[in-house]
Amino acid sequence: NLKTFSFEFQTIVQNFDVSLGSHQTYEPGNLKWLQYTGTLKTADFLEETGLKELLTASQDGKLLNISWDPDPDGREHRFRIDSVQRKEKAGKVLIAWNGKSIGVQRKGDMEVVLPALGEFTLMDVSVVQQPEQYILLRFSDPLQEKQYLNGLITLDNGADLSFIVENNDIRAYPSVRQIGNLKVMVSSGIRNILGYKLSALNEYQLIFDEVKPAVRLLGKGGILPSSN
Repeated sequence: NLKTFSFEFQTIVQNFDVSLGSHQTYEPGNLKWLQYTGTLKTADFLEETGLKELLTASQDGKLLNISWDPDPDGREHRFRIDSVQRKEKAGKVLIAWNGKSIGVQRKGDMEVVLPALGEFTLMDVSVVQQPEQYILLRFSDPLQEKQYLNGLITLDNGADLSFIVENNDIRAYPSVRQIGNLKVMVSSGIRNILGYKLSALNEYQLIFDEVKPAVRLLGKGGILPSSN
């Protein structure tokens, strides 16, 4: 009386995405040598040996060393690009990826601009929404940790901000969650670790999204229909 039970299933199609994080100096006072961090996320499990041919980085035509941090789940692979050199003139680092080695027909690249030595600039400003909302300001040089930032970084609606300084980054936290389009002003009074001031006033237009309600499962398991 046994019958054939037919069912369909589908495996995960492998794919990947590359995102670049911040750059840091090896020593706080030495601005010449940098390292970049980033993350390569894969749709399905990928062993560490499959990463070496997937991503490359070069400066002035010379390949740079990339080291990987093992991921137990094999899907979120953190990397570090070592021995990036800042010079007297502005330069670039080319980061390229090619999925041919893991059977993914995808390739591309990105150029990272390296400011010249002695050029202290604000390189990027963005809004982080989760888990807390804050403005992320990324600078070319490590910053003085104990500098007074009130009035140097402001929003055009006058919202109160609190600050955390870490390496090249400043995180500015609004006292209440912001919504809509706002302008952030960054004063030239901000100093790097050697005491040099930012070269000019910077203004950026930012979008603060309204966070939509969401449900998150706290444990492991599945949702099953009622037996009724």
